[in-house]
Amino acid sequence: MKRLTAIIAALVTSACCFACSGGGRYDNVADFAPTQGYRGWTYMFGDAAFQPTLMTYNEYKGCYNSSLTTVCGNEWKPHQNEDVILTFEAPKGGKAAVKFSVGLIGIQTEADDGVLFSVLGDGAKETLTEVSVSGNGKESAASGELTVELKKGERLYFVLNAGYGSENDLTDVRVSVEY
Repeated sequence: MKRLTAIIAALVTSACCFACSGGGRYDNVADFAPTQGYRGWTYMFGDAAFQPTLMTYNEYKGCYNSSLTTVCGNEWKPHQNEDVILTFEAPKGGKAAVKFSVGLIGIQTEADDGVLFSVLGDGAKETLTEVSVSGNGKESAASGELTVELKKGERLYFVLNAGYGSENDLTDVRVSVEY
């Protein structure tokens, strides 16, 4: 009986260690929560390289807001004066696959300039990749993936910039990080 109890305790301990090890898949839509920092995701606005500011969660709308920008799960609305910034803090070190897709939701007019989506590393000093999305149809969406070596606590910055105009820049943004 003592041996069975010891085996069960060891299995439970192993399961807890595995569940808390920080591995796995992190997804900005599946992990969207009213708590900043949940599963490593933090919602900000401003300039990623110069003192970005935390967004405030609006419980009534179920969204993060600044005075000019909004994030509701995968729907991001930047402003020409404020970028939307999503940061991911690595729960552990190791090689991670980063995948993203970006697509304009609204119909674009000839006056619209689209959006610029960037993935930044090294304290928002290094551009790892970026895509520009503008127009209607196929050119209104882009996706990409990259592999990065992360240290525990290191941050990746996912930045959506509105360009000169932001009237029709509501954008579907999906990001995942997988160890």
